[in-house]
Amino acid sequence: MPEIISDNDLPKIANTAAKRVKWVKMLVAAQFGSTVKRLDNPPMQGMFSRTLFATLADKTELVIQLRTEVLDLEAFALARATLGEAIVPWVRELESEELNVAGVWAYAMERIPGQMWLRGVASKGAAGRVAINRSLGGVLARGQVVGHGTSDDALIKHVRPHLEAIVASPLTEIDPYRALYLNEVNVLIDPDQDCTVTGLIDWEHSFPLPLGVGLGRIHTLAGEYTEGAFWMPPEFVEAEKAFWNSFFDGIPDEEVKSQVSQQLVLVQEAVLLGTLLDTFFIEDGTVGVSTVSVTALSKFLTYRLPALRDGAPPYTI
Repeated sequence: MPEIISDNDLPKIANTAAKRVKWVKMLVAAQFGSTVKRLDNPPMQGMFSRTLFATLADKTELVIQLRTEVLDLEAFALARATLGEAIVPWVRELESEELNVAGVWAYAMERIPGQMWLRGVASKGAAGRVAINRSLGGVLARGQVVGHGTSDDALIKHVRPHLEAIVASPLTEIDPYRALYLNEVNVLIDPDQDCTVTGLIDWEHSFPLPLGVGLGRIHTLAGEYTEGAFWMPPEFVEAEKAFWNSFFDGIPDEEVKSQVSQQLVLVQEAVLLGTLLDTFFIEDGTVGVSTVSVTALSKFLTYRLPALRDGAPPYTI
């Protein structure tokens, strides 16, 4: 996906702030039948869009994004149907043939209240980290997708091709892991209400995965990277346990919950698999490596779920 690091990465039709303001006002008036009363910049721009917060005359608040790629709106719809309308924003394309011909696509999204995780937790310390993990575990527990194939389908379509690409890649960073498997800006929180999760955004590149594979980020949900190195804060275990307790307790289907409780080793293996896939990602058909997470990968791959380690530390190295 094309990164937008500066205005120069956008086509001429939208490569200045003034041009983007003009287009946002025109598109909102034409497709929402309302005038824009206020435009604000977000606290942080994403890497793949230029975004504005728009307040309309009727006080509706929207997020308007200009992108150089077409979004998969079905991914948003699936996430919204699965996790709930209160958590995942609706999204619609703001149609403009002139923009599309120039290589720009405009989208409007519901503005969900809350602050980005990194900013909202800044003043909350250990208690904030634990509370966010507890809340997020409960939200993600609802992520069972019905009517979109099985775990086998996801393995065949997404996981196995990714693993095969990793094994075949010439990246030297992969060498220690080739034989192992043959296979905080998108979370919004309310900092004033016990750091509960209010929204999950940016679903355009998501797709269903077997339970656990998408949870390989537990390391940096409970911990974090500091100056390029993985760091376990004193509250790591408490935060990690809060996440998993909420996740397992919150699975809505009792039959699935029972199956998961009896197959925790498989869940753990799925988490480690997700960790590997996150580190050696695929972009534009080529395997890339996260230079920060690869430094901690050996440690991450020793991770054990709290229910399986009998009071031992989360990692063995």
